[in-house]
Amino acid sequence: MKVLVTGSTGFIGLNLVHKLQTTNSFEPLTLVRESSQTEMLPAGVETVYGDLTQPGSFEDGLRRADALIHLAAVYPGYDNDTEQQAENEEGFIREVNVSGTQLLLERAADHNIETVVFTSTINAHPDLYDDTVDNQYVITKYEADQEIVHGDWPFDWSIIHPTYVIGPRDYRLNHFNLFQRVAANRLLVPPLYIPGQYNIVHVFDVVDTLRTALNEIGTNRFVVSGENHSASTLYRTIAAVADDNCFVPPIPRSVVSIGLSPIVNRLHNRGLYPINGAEFRSGVQRGTVPERFTNAAPAKQRSLRTTVKDAYNWYQSVGVL
Repeated sequence: MKVLVTGSTGFIGLNLVHKLQTTNSFEPLTLVRESSQTEMLPAGVETVYGDLTQPGSFEDGLRRADALIHLAAVYPGYDNDTEQQAENEEGFIREVNVSGTQLLLERAADHNIETVVFTSTINAHPDLYDDTVDNQYVITKYEADQEIVHGDWPFDWSIIHPTYVIGPRDYRLNHFNLFQRVAANRLLVPPLYIPGQYNIVHVFDVVDTLRTALNEIGTNRFVVSGENHSASTLYRTIAAVADDNCFVPPIPRSVVSIGLSPIVNRLHNRGLYPINGAEFRSGVQRGTVPERFTNAAPAKQRSLRTTVKDAYNWYQSVGVL
């Protein structure tokens, strides 16, 4: 089965294409923009040029493919390219994430694509979506999701909802700050990090789910999630894997709420801290889900420690740790 992959030079896309390239069942065909950095793609992989904002540019790829995995999207703040950052306005995000997806689906149907797999995000899952959310990525992913669900499509389709994904090939260093904090501190306590919760999944688990979805019949929706862990648990796991003598003690919630919040507020008012005291008390939530959605995936999942270790080892291998 020849699989057209959009977003193939992104974090998940690179891991997916490398995996597909080593299997006998699937042959990847990568759709890239002319400005894309393709040097990290595996040697010998087929490439076609196309752009979701340019109708007609991806016809050749669809004509040659049996299935489509759609990963390409604009995520504000996650591009290191300054030109792309300038483009990350609401209109451009919608043009790519919603209009581009709709057009791609229509053309996939015209070219008799057998299976479409769309990668969304956990917060755009219809059972978890908050229609008051002020996040254009989540909003547009939900709208693209609804285009798929309510369309009369001739192909089988699956929608994938991963939580907070880490692992190898994070060339844009989107999640490196988690590991950098541990490497830079012997004692790691708030406000050196923001308290909260994380639901971490291995990028390989997402890739395995995408591969599984290629063989699914009908219409499907898959959550890829782990357990909800406190920020301190996550940092302690990183410290244990790194073995660099960083101590991450558990901090009682009362200390965060009563003792540290006023300090954070003063720092924020002086432009020295990214969030205010109230936001600090609330804490970050990265991919967290209700209990019934935890540890969900159609493929075997890796543990938090394995996930952290694989990510840490990769950052070490490229010389940033």
